[in-house]
Amino acid sequence: MSLNFNRIDRDLLIVATGKIIQIMVAFVALRLLTYQLDVSEVGRYYILLSLLTFVNFLFLNGVGQYYNRFLYNYKDAGSLASATKALFLARTILILVATTVMLPFFFLSEISKNFSFYYFFPVILLSLFAGTALAFINAVNILKFRVAFVGYTVVYSVAGVALAFTFTEATELGAIGWLIGISIGQLSVLYFSYNKLIIMTESGVSLKGFLMGVDFKGLIAFVIPISLVLLLQWVNNSSFRLLIAESYSLEVVAGVSVAFAVSASIFNAFEGFLTQYYLPGYYSSISAADREVRLLHTNSIISKLLGYYFLLFGFIVFFSDYILILLVDSKFHHLGLYLKIAAGFELFRASSNVIYLVSQSEVNTKGAIFPYAAGAAALVFSLSIFNFQSEMFFVPLIVFLSSLLVFILLFLSMRKLLPIVFPWKSLMRSLILVMPLSVTLLLEIRYELLWVIFLSLAGSVYFLFSLLILYREDSSG
Repeated sequence: MSLNFNRIDRDLLIVATGKIIQIMVAFVALRLLTYQLDVSEVGRYYILLSLLTFVNFLFLNGVGQYYNRFLYNYKDAGSLASATKALFLARTILILVATTVMLPFFFLSEISKNFSFYYFFPVILLSLFAGTALAFINAVNILKFRVAFVGYTVVYSVAGVALAFTFTEATELGAIGWLIGISIGQLSVLYFSYNKLIIMTESGVSLKGFLMGVDFKGLIAFVIPISLVLLLQWVNNSSFRLLIAESYSLEVVAGVSVAFAVSASIFNAFEGFLTQYYLPGYYSSISAADREVRLLHTNSIISKLLGYYFLLFGFIVFFSDYILILLVDSKFHHLGLYLKIAAGFELFRASSNVIYLVSQSEVNTKGAIFPYAAGAAALVFSLSIFNFQSEMFFVPLIVFLSSLLVFILLFLSMRKLLPIVFPWKSLMRSLILVMPLSVTLLLEIRYELLWVIFLSLAGSVYFLFSLLILYREDSSG
């Protein structure tokens, strides 16, 4: 096998540069968060994130996915500016509705015992509104404005962490203060990302004319199943923090959440990098393609991404103890087993997101409802009925097994819409490449910082080399 290292895709370099900076900022943020906040405040912070994810999934992401699916259609029709204004208007209305709906939930749940009403709702409102910037930034990337996308992403990431640290250091707001800083960082690029979408094409359609032409029946038919699926995704991916809070202490919430957050910070960065690079081309390829072409491109992206994700899963499993030493405060260094389980959860969560692209391709989201419902039911039932106080590792294990169940059922369901093929060959390539990293299992754990850095760097270099091998094979295939 010969590899040509002379030519590197320009888009890949741009996205990779921005993502590397974002990853570094995310890792610094995780270290500062676990150092600056005590264990119970860390638990409160992840409860806040779970609630924000719930609102985004139930109320906001469905209309955003509809907008993304037809971005190129809007651009070609000269209605992108009006569509973007309509999205901004829709999100603003939905944020106000969502915040209102949360009022009774706040008072009827355990949330009111952990947060002050006068801080909670303004911060939730601020964070949801700031998240609109992320919707616009994602659209900028899908339209392949790579430099603008990287610039916006780096600015809000760096600004958010700096402000979060400052607010938390200067006040006694704890988790609330950290979230305020992150939100203001996102707000700092809201105008610029919005304006980029408004001015990139000459609009021949007014906002009123655009709204008059919207197929609201088709929009609702698309958004409602997606919102239900996203709600079920939330139950599978985030609700465990609230369920744990109901049965165990905030310290337990913090321990499990930090392990999953470390895995998520690595996986999300990697997943974000790959989707930022591959999804624009994928959406462009399927926008006006027939079923045979859509199947070809969908099988291709499934094979590539699942192979890359499996490679990362192996790296996290074999380097879990060293990753914890580097990324979180010493009070969380004992979570190695939790991190390994969390890596398995992230593998199947991210892989399910790839399989879920079939529903986007076929503009049919109903088939994803049952798989996520089954996983959600299994998760809620297990964590609500059983008490794992004496064997706490069963808590993350239940979360992992529910994600595996979702993946299996979702794959079978999506095959009914489009006859996708499971990428056995791609996974075997990744398995062969990752196995040399298992040498860490033979090494005694040493906590000297220089040793940890050296071993982690060596493993990272090998991981990147393996990733490049897979990329070159996929590009030439």
